[in-house]
This record gives sequence, C-alpha cells and structure tokens, in this order.
Amino acid sequence: MSIAAIVGIALVVFGAIVLIVLPKRPGAKIAWHGFEVSSTGAGLPLIFLGLVSVLTTTGSVPLPIQLPGVSVPGRIGEGGAQGKLGVLSACFAQALGAIPVDRVSQMEAGANDVSLIGPQQSKQEQFAVQLTDGGRPVGLVVLGFFLGNELFKVEQAIDQDCRPASHQNASRGGDPDALQNWDSLRIELGGRVYELRPGFAGGQIEASFARIVL
Repeated sequence: MSIAAIVGIALVVFGAIVLIVLPKRPGAKIAWHGFEVSSTGAGLPLIFLGLVSVLTTTGSVPLPIQLPGVSVPGRIGEGGAQGKLGVLSACFAQALGAIPVDRVSQMEAGANDVSLIGPQQSKQEQFAVQLTDGGRPVGLVVLGFFLGNELFKVEQAIDQDCRPASHQNASRGGDPDALQNWDSLRIELGGRVYELRPGFAGGQIEASFARIVL
C-alpha cells in the first residue's frame, strides 16, 4: 500500500471522528477533478481529502462520488458516464467533459415536453441533450440559455460520430445558432432530419424532439 493511500485512509478515519465528536468544528469548501464539497463542519472535507488521496493511487475516479449528507454532481468523464436519463456513448461522453452530469439529458425521437433543466437548477450554465432514435444515439446538442432574453444558443451540434451536424433555425431562419423561446432547431443526423424545440416555461427548460419528413 502506498504512502498516499495510507494518508488517505487516515484522513477518512480522522474526518469520521471529527464528524461525530466535533460536528460544529468550522468546515470549508473543497474542489478537485470536477467534484466539489462544501460543508459547515470540518469532518466531511477531511473525508473528501482522504478519498482523493486514495483515488489518486488507483488512477480512477468513480462518477459520481457520494458522501453522507453531501450532494456531489460530478462531471461527464470517459465513456459509459451516466446522464440524467441514460448512458452516454463514449464519443459523446468525451465531448461533454466539462458539463455536470445532472445537466445532460437523453431524448428519444417523438418525445414531447421533456424537462431538461428543473426549476431548482441554474439556468445560466450550459446543458446538453443526447438525441436518440429507436434507442440508438444519433446526435448531441449543447445549448446555452439567456434568461433575460429567453434566448437559446447552440454551442455544439454533432452527429453520432462526433462530426459537426448541419443545422438551422426552422422557425425564423437567420442565425442557425440563435433560437428564440420555442423555436425549432432543424438538424441533419445520419441521413435523417430532426427538429429539437427547446423552451422555457414555469421556471424550467423543456423540449420536444421529433423526426420529420420533408
């Protein structure tokens, strides 16, 4: 067993003791490798540091890490990462390395009024939708949302092979990457044409996704 692993185990044990014996000891906010722990007590940050020490000796990071009483969203990493509604393909997971897991959704062609970003989630950060048809990944769209203007911006649109996908604003033309609330994004994926229609209502971001015949 390496020294880092021994130190890590010791920190986990010590953190557990502090958590039980001195629960009101001032805590801290710690971030590492896309994970973040913020606690009013000192025990959880110590446990987190201990886990980091152990994980650095194994070369792997579970997604997400869960600590008692702490919600840690994690971020998309290598292939097989879990999105909100499904397992991402390896290609898409690599493309989404900086987007938190809880901001990635999956939509099947024909789905309507699917909640992508809930009322309690931030509207200011990017979010992504993995698009599927018959359960097969066909594309991925990364969007940003500007609440004051109720405007969606297409940050990235790729097909199943992570190649840029041809797309346009089917509702009003013009800038293909700018969508007013409830505009339809027409996108070509795998020789077929689809439309993704995102919108903001009731404090949350929803969308519908359909294959269309021209």
